[in-house]
Amino acid sequence: MMKFKNILKFTCGLLLITLFIFTLSLVEIDYQPHIQEVEVHYLNDNLYKNFSKQDIVFQAKLFFNTQDSLKDINTSVLEDLILEYEYINKAEVYLDLAKVAHIYISFREPFVKVLSDDRIHYYDDDGVLLPALLESQDLLIISGDLAENEFKNFIPIVEQIYNHDMLNNLIGGIHYDILEGFELSSKLCDLGIKIGQHDIRSKLNIIKSFSAFLSEELGCDYCKTINLKYNNQIICVK
Repeated sequence: MMKFKNILKFTCGLLLITLFIFTLSLVEIDYQPHIQEVEVHYLNDNLYKNFSKQDIVFQAKLFFNTQDSLKDINTSVLEDLILEYEYINKAEVYLDLAKVAHIYISFREPFVKVLSDDRIHYYDDDGVLLPALLESQDLLIISGDLAENEFKNFIPIVEQIYNHDMLNNLIGGIHYDILEGFELSSKLCDLGIKIGQHDIRSKLNIIKSFSAFLSEELGCDYCKTINLKYNNQIICVK
């Protein structure tokens, strides 16, 4: 009888140990980074040729596979990795209760075209050179003396043109010369408009009035370029 009790105690103890180990294994499995799915959401349009959602999914899965547990996952590290893509401006990662990783990304948006070495390059408003686009964008073309540290000089004048209905429809490009300053290219009559180093706002009324007068009264052949560098003067170059 005593021997039977000892066998029973041993068997119960073994069952308890087995149950304990099994429970621990369940807890361990629960904390493994077995992300069920990765979903990528665009917050604006993808304009880039060599990019797809699968690029981000692949990057995310590689990252998750290096993590020991869900508790150890630092989503900000993954966000920084995603931001290494030159066309992405912002990235946010969220893990939901169903262990689905949601990745929200916004792309850098083309701001201007830059003509350099007979090629068109796209830049955003931070001056970042962008990769190849899916299709051409209708943006201002910048040319001339385009040293890297001078790009910031174009941003205010480009913004003024984009934010003004008349100028946005009228001006197609900006040429910059270190000595002469800015020259605007008008879509109307293919007219060059020299404004020097002036703020375009100070020349706005003159540009508007003379463009209308030129097209309606004088004809497009009357001037090839107008010089507005001097106050209260319009110098017409035929």
